[in-house]
Formats: sequence, structure tokens, C-alpha cells
Amino acid sequence: MNRFENSYLQDIYDCLTDQYNYKLIMPGKITNPGNAIVSGDTLVWTLTAYRLIPDDYIISAQSRKANIWAFIVAEWIILSAGYSFISGRKRRGR
Repeated sequence: MNRFENSYLQDIYDCLTDQYNYKLIMPGKITNPGNAIVSGDTLVWTLTAYRLIPDDYIISAQSRKANIWAFIVAEWIILSAGYSFISGRKRRGR
């Protein structure tokens, strides 16, 4: 019985001391890494059983990536509006 208890306790101890690295690659600039370790564009969380015992363990992060097409379209609209305004003033001035 003693051998069984030791084996059982060792199995529990092994489960509780295991560590898992969860890696996530984020696009763009990382703005809020949460409690992760940041390495370039990669976030790393070290997960252990102790974190999962009391409740679900939630990991979160935020990043921001510029939308190039939105800048191009906005610039085109601004330039078109400026050209229309200038050409309209020239026509009225004549």
C-alpha cells in the first residue's frame, strides 16, 4: 500500500510540475501582451497546472496592424476633393 501511495503522489507531483510553453505569433505591433513574454512578434505564456486548478486560465493579447489600403483610399479621396475644390474655384473665377 505504501508503494502505491508513493507512486500516486509522484504521479500527482509530476502533473503539477509540468510546464507548457504556449506560443502565439501576432501580426503587426503588439500593443497589449497581457502577462506574456514578448520576443519580437511572438508571445510566450508558461502554463502550469497550478494556474489551472482554481479556475479557467485566460490568456489575452492585442496587436495593431496598419491597413495600407485604407490609407491609399483615404489619400485618393482627399486629393480628389482638393482637386475638385481648386478646379471649381478656377471655373467660377473666370
